[in-house]
Amino acid sequence: MVYKKIITTMIIMSIGMTVSLSQSPVIDISVRNKSLASTLSELSDTYDIRFAYDSQLLNKTTITKRIHTTDLYGAIDQLLEGTNLSYQVIDQIIVIYPGKETPQSKYITVSGIIKDRDSGETLPYANVYIEGTNVGTSSNNTGVFSLSDVAYNDTIKLTIKYLGYQTQILDLSSLNRNERVLVHLTHEAKVLDGVSINSDENEIVESGEKMGHFILNPNKFIALPNMGEVDIFNSLRLLPGISTSNETSNGISIRGSTADQNLLLLDGFSLYKQDHCFGLFSTINSKVIKNIQVYKGGFESKFGGKVGGVIDITGKSGNQYKPAFHIGMNMISADILVEAPLFKKRGSIIMAGRRSYTDILQTPLYNEVFNSLFADDEMLVLSVGGTQRIYSSTIDPLFFFYDLNSKITYNASEKDVLSISLYSSKDNLNVADPDFDYYNNDSWGNTGTSLKWNRQWSKKFYSELLISHSSFYNNFSESYFYYDFDNDLQVDNFTNDNEIVETRVRINSEWQINSTSKMEFGLERNNTRINYMSSYSDTVDITSLGQNSNLTTGYLQYTFQPFSQIKLIPGLRLGYYEQTNKLYAEPRLSIYSYLNEGFYLKAAFGRYYQFVSRLSVSDQFGDNTSFWALADELDIPVISANHYIVGFNYRNGAFSLDAEFYRKDIDGLSEFRFVYDTISYASGVFYSGQATIHGMDIIIKNRFGPFTGWISYSSSKNVCRFDGLNMGKPFPANNNKQHELKFAGVLRIKKWDFSSTWIYGSGIPYSKPSENSELFYNDPVDEINTYTLPDYHRLDISVTYNYSFSRVRGHAGVSVINVYNRKNIKSRLFFQEYDYLSNEPVHISVDIKHLGFAPSLFLSINF
Repeated sequence: MVYKKIITTMIIMSIGMTVSLSQSPVIDISVRNKSLASTLSELSDTYDIRFAYDSQLLNKTTITKRIHTTDLYGAIDQLLEGTNLSYQVIDQIIVIYPGKETPQSKYITVSGIIKDRDSGETLPYANVYIEGTNVGTSSNNTGVFSLSDVAYNDTIKLTIKYLGYQTQILDLSSLNRNERVLVHLTHEAKVLDGVSINSDENEIVESGEKMGHFILNPNKFIALPNMGEVDIFNSLRLLPGISTSNETSNGISIRGSTADQNLLLLDGFSLYKQDHCFGLFSTINSKVIKNIQVYKGGFESKFGGKVGGVIDITGKSGNQYKPAFHIGMNMISADILVEAPLFKKRGSIIMAGRRSYTDILQTPLYNEVFNSLFADDEMLVLSVGGTQRIYSSTIDPLFFFYDLNSKITYNASEKDVLSISLYSSKDNLNVADPDFDYYNNDSWGNTGTSLKWNRQWSKKFYSELLISHSSFYNNFSESYFYYDFDNDLQVDNFTNDNEIVETRVRINSEWQINSTSKMEFGLERNNTRINYMSSYSDTVDITSLGQNSNLTTGYLQYTFQPFSQIKLIPGLRLGYYEQTNKLYAEPRLSIYSYLNEGFYLKAAFGRYYQFVSRLSVSDQFGDNTSFWALADELDIPVISANHYIVGFNYRNGAFSLDAEFYRKDIDGLSEFRFVYDTISYASGVFYSGQATIHGMDIIIKNRFGPFTGWISYSSSKNVCRFDGLNMGKPFPANNNKQHELKFAGVLRIKKWDFSSTWIYGSGIPYSKPSENSELFYNDPVDEINTYTLPDYHRLDISVTYNYSFSRVRGHAGVSVINVYNRKNIKSRLFFQEYDYLSNEPVHISVDIKHLGFAPSLFLSINF
């Protein structure tokens, strides 16, 4: 009850703060032949403004004015116009003195909106800073930025940078302080009138200023090698600290954290499944993505609910100037996209669809992909919906996937933006094995919806209201047909259904206090509902789970620079979780020290909690399933983690070096295992444990004329311990990779892009059954993960032609995956057979390999 009162008080205070801060006072002055001294006195009393001036001088000065504005300094400018008086702000006191005002004494507020020159798309999270200083900010998710109380002089220049676009440097000396700057950025390498441009539009990835932060340019992913389908998550794996050695989009590991420990957001709603087509492609169509922000650790208080990393994706809004179309095809799928202006060009709509045609036509690339899924003994091993299914080589699978995106945006006013985003995806697999009268259907997918209202209350204050709904489902059923001893046809059915549904209401606010300080705060109410059912022949419930809980959170974060060389970001996130009836506090702190213009040090600490997890279910028969569950502090504890990170960043022109050293202590991990006897399942057992992860990430990036590329290296150690497993002794985690080295490079020559990527990764650990052990029983191994698979490495290359004629433009190209046909091993399974002569079990090992040599073609048309 006490916790509910605390949360209620936070909600009331935050709403009150939002309302009070959003209502910037209107300066309303109407005087006729009145002394300036008495006018300023009334202004001080009415609006609580502090002045300092010579009363005798100002009593002799009479004015006649009519002023109505929300800009305080603009009002003072108008009052002093024609009086030969000047002012300067000292310690929040407006000092008025005689004489001509010098440019150095002015303070201005610079605000504006950043857009794509060709489409009118607003550009979120662009870097905006005063040239030659550490004073800066970033645009919000509607492209709006504001810098308050900027010391003004004749040479002041504003730099606007956005990855994949030309950098602009604007001369602000001629701007009116009340003017809202409209900044149009362009992809084109050309010089605009009155604007200085630097050539960096071909950049693919950039290290953000914040801890563990990377920004990616989805428009340039097409230049990287791919299987015809531009893949967001496979591109992410080229970054340090994001694991690549499992080769697929299934289960991104960020600094040793499992996929379910990462917060994946698309336009504000959560996505719980990341892959299509047995893990080969991501579930998100790259054609609809505008911006990707990745936080590998130490992320700020505005993000919560996960203990690993954050992938925050903003979708495109659509072309606000003219209709546009896209058609694309590769050797597995086809896609189409339509965008157009709405509401007399005050809004836009974008719709996109993508579907594989693998259930209609099997291309050589699809056959190569499908053949790579067979293990050494011709077993077929499929990653489907978070599970691993094993079939015989005689099956006849029928598979397809699709995803749909749509978004409508309406600019209701200069200050209000409304948008609704919709998403749906599905994978479907039908399997028939006529030799054994076996049939199954497996379908899994995501849905997501978000409604946003963004309001720019004033130049300094901004809010966003988000209402979102998302779900993930995985429905599996299989049937065996056989005849009993009476020759009657019998059917055994097995079903496994899992669903997670999340509804969220959130309000975030941002107050730009001045040029060196900013406050962010927000509230969130999150309801999560989970159902999991595993049954046999529709009568026997093997496992049943139904959960529902609410999480109410609030956060406060303050960014300020006590000195020009130091930036601090302290924050606090509080959450009340109804399932445990507890309040959880998450303090966080980031520190940045700017030693010179191109070099700074950084450090961060953060406490994080997670209340929903995907539990792995190990199966001695080779199948590996998983299901989502809510923490209850009975069988499933709340996951907690502490992040400790230090690092540095060095930039010199096109060259940059970023390094971070980290440690994560995670508690409350859960694992679920079935307890077997020789005949049937007996029961399920939950195990809880901890993990310690430490390592370092380094990335070196450079650009030489038309070539841009980077090299990254990661070293990490991930050790966990579970009571009741491995005799209580620590053991390497399943995704432990000690070393990873990655290279990516793109060379642009006129309309051609030549690219290559090479990845090396240490082998992942695995367990081997102990000699003469029975795999049908519970502990078939002596020790967990004491063996290591061979190291992984792969070279990919690609050639892309970027064509344009008349109003048609697009890309055509060829990629070759695994150029030297390395036989990388994904996993090693063990099965049991009996030697009937000795009547002893014999263990058979089966290697599951990654994709071999695989060329692919792709084509896209835009008009």
